[in-house]
Parts: sequence; C-alpha cells; structure tokens
Amino acid sequence: RTLLVTGLDRLLELQMRVRAGNYSASSEDEYSRVFNLMHHVDRMKEDEIFQYTVTAAMLAMFLAKRTKFIFPKQKSPGTLESDMDEELVSYIGGLIMRHLCQLVGNAHAVTQLKENDSGAVQQVRVATAIYPSASMMNHSCVPNIINQFQGSRLLVRATSAIKSSSEVFNCYGPHFRR
Repeated sequence: RTLLVTGLDRLLELQMRVRAGNYSASSEDEYSRVFNLMHHVDRMKEDEIFQYTVTAAMLAMFLAKRTKFIFPKQKSPGTLESDMDEELVSYIGGLIMRHLCQLVGNAHAVTQLKENDSGAVQQVRVATAIYPSASMMNHSCVPNIINQFQGSRLLVRATSAIKSSSEVFNCYGPHFRR
C-alpha cells in the first residue's frame, strides 16, 4: 500500500536518489519518512531474508503482470509484452522488500473495539500500518503513552505527565499488565 499511495511517478522521480543512497528523510516528504526507517536486514536470519525476498519478487511480478501500476500503458492487465523493463520491476521489488523488512520493527497494529453478541468488548486487529513518528519512540514494558485509533489515524496519549526532554516510551508488544 505504501508504494501504491506514493504512486509510480513519485517513485520514478526518486529512483536515482534511492539507488545512489542519498534519499534522506524530510518532514515535507511523507514517503521519505517511511523509506528511511530502520529495516534491520543485517540482523535477520537467512530464512527470513529469503522469505521476504521471494514475497517481494512475487508482489513485484504481480504488479507488473496483473495490474497497470508499473506499466500503466499496457493494454490490459495480463497482456504484458515480453520486453518489459526488468530494471523497473527490480527497483519496485527492492522497495517492496525494504518495506516488508521495515514492518517487522516499525509496524503498529491498527485496532478497533468490537462488541460481540453477548455484549463483551474486545480489541480486534483490523490492519497493520507504519506510522513514522510513532516508530521513533523507544520500547518499554512500562510505557508512558497509549495508542488509540480513530479510523486509520493513530492518536498517542500520555498516561502520565512527561517532562520536557524525557523519553517517550511505547509498548511494542503485549503490555505487561495484559
């Protein structure tokens, strides 16, 4: 979704900078804030890297052959000519791979409160998303903030007063009180 929302034209504008390694985060450029989050590929096991690589390659080929995202001028999805731009498909696949790896350490579960037939309310995961600002918070099993969602918007609320220049802590996994 990150690539689809950013759009092919913007990704093509960035291609040279991305390949040269000089695409830096900027508050004015939302995609740069996601692109520059840590991906920790260097800390992953080989089987994880293999799985993410195969997934990214399959998704890139799906976008190339079954949609008009990469090749908007093709007659209809599934009619890709044999002379497709493999370098472009590889570039898009590399971006997908990067974002898949970023999900591991930067994703947030988007949740909603759902009431069942008996009236019990529970928190249900409806999606996973990357929120670059929230990804900058450090982990603690005793966080000083809580995440709340209004649709797809993430609201971060302090659970106690946080002094200026103090760290903001988020719980990345199950809360220790749950």
